[in-house]
Amino acid sequence: MNVLFLLDNPPLPMSGGVETVVSILSEAFRKEFGWNCHSVFFRGDCENAASLNMTRVNLDNCEPELANVISDYDIDVILNNVMSKQTAKSVFPALVNIREKSCPKIKHVFIYHSCPGYELVKQDLSFFCKKMWLCGVSLDSVKVIFSQMLLRIVPMSFLRKIVGRKYVTMTLGVDKVVCLSKKLEERFGEYSGFPLDSITNVANPVSLNSSTDAATKEKIVLIVSRLDETSKRLTSALKVWKMLEGEAEVSGWKLVVVGDGPDRIVYEKIAKDYKLNNIRFEGRQNPISYYRSASLFMMTSRFEGFPMTILEAQQNGVVVVGLKSEHFPTLLDFIDDGETGFIVQSMNGMVETLKKLMSNDSLRASVATHAKDNLVRYDLRITLGKWKTLCESLQNPT
Repeated sequence: MNVLFLLDNPPLPMSGGVETVVSILSEAFRKEFGWNCHSVFFRGDCENAASLNMTRVNLDNCEPELANVISDYDIDVILNNVMSKQTAKSVFPALVNIREKSCPKIKHVFIYHSCPGYELVKQDLSFFCKKMWLCGVSLDSVKVIFSQMLLRIVPMSFLRKIVGRKYVTMTLGVDKVVCLSKKLEERFGEYSGFPLDSITNVANPVSLNSSTDAATKEKIVLIVSRLDETSKRLTSALKVWKMLEGEAEVSGWKLVVVGDGPDRIVYEKIAKDYKLNNIRFEGRQNPISYYRSASLFMMTSRFEGFPMTILEAQQNGVVVVGLKSEHFPTLLDFIDDGETGFIVQSMNGMVETLKKLMSNDSLRASVATHAKDNLVRYDLRITLGKWKTLCESLQNPT
C-alpha cells in the first residue's frame, strides 16, 4: 500500500506533537507492513527533504503539485493531518478536484488532532495586553483580542455556526474522520455535520524509550510544552509556582520548562515579576533526559486533543498532575485520579496536590508504577493494528 501523509510542517521527531506522531507512524508502516510512505508539508523547511521521503508543496499552487506527488508515488490512501485553517482552505478543495479529475480510487482520511470547538474558548485578555506592551502591537495580537471581544458580545449559537464552517471545510471529499479519542467523536460530528458512522478514533502511540530508575529522579516539576498561552495556559502554572515557593514541602524543588513558542518572553517577564527563583526556561530541547530526571509533571492546558507529553511523562515514571478543563476531556483517558495521576479542579487544588506529592516519596512511586502499567493501551503495536484495519477496509470495502 502507498500512503501519503499531509501536514502543515515537516514531520520531524520532537518538533511537535502532530509531527512526531506522523514520523513514528510512517516509519512503523514501512517496517511492520512494508508500506511505501511519503509526506507532504506546506510550511517551513527541511534539509534533505527528498532523502527523508518528504516533499514541500507551495500552498498557492498546491493542486498541480499535489497531483504530481500522488501520481509519482501511486498513492492509495491519504492520511491528512492538516490543522491550519488557511492550509485546509486550499488543500481540501484541491484533493476533491484531484480525485474527480484523475484519481477516483484514492481514499482520503482526515485525522483531527485537537478538541472540536476549541476556537470558542475565552482567553484572559490581560495576558495579550501585557504581550503587546512587551513585544509591541502585532497583527496576531490584534486578531486574538478582536476574536476574544466577539466571544463576549456575539451569541454563542451564532459563533458555533461560524466555527462549524471550518469543520465542514475539513471534511470536503473525506471518506473517514479519525479523532484521537472516543470522547471527541461526537463533538466533531456536532460541529462538522459529518456522519457519526464515518467518524472513528485511533489513539496516538507512546513514542519515547522509557526509564523509571528511581536513582535518576530529582526534585523537579517538569513542563514540556509549546509556550503559547492560547492553548497551554502556562500563566496558571506560574501562579501555582508562585503560591508554592516558600512552602516547606517545596524546599529544594525546581520548576523546569522545556519548550519554546511565541509567548516565551511574556512568561519570563511574569516569572521575573513574581520573583520566582527556582525556575528554569530551557527552550526547545530533546525532552528525554528531562523526563528521566523529573519526578512530577504539571499540565495546565486550556484545551488539548491527545497530548503526547502526558504519555511520555508516564512512560518515564513522572507523576502527572493535570488541571481540569471543559475543553480537555481526554485528560480522563490518561489519568484515573489518585491511581495513575491526579486531576485537580483549581490552582489551589494543584498547589495542595503538588505539596502532598513532594513530601511523599512512596506515593509518587506507587502512582508512577500504576501509570506505566496502564500505558499498554497505547502500545505502538495496538495503534498500528488499528491503522492497518482502517486503511485496508477503505481499500477493500465489504
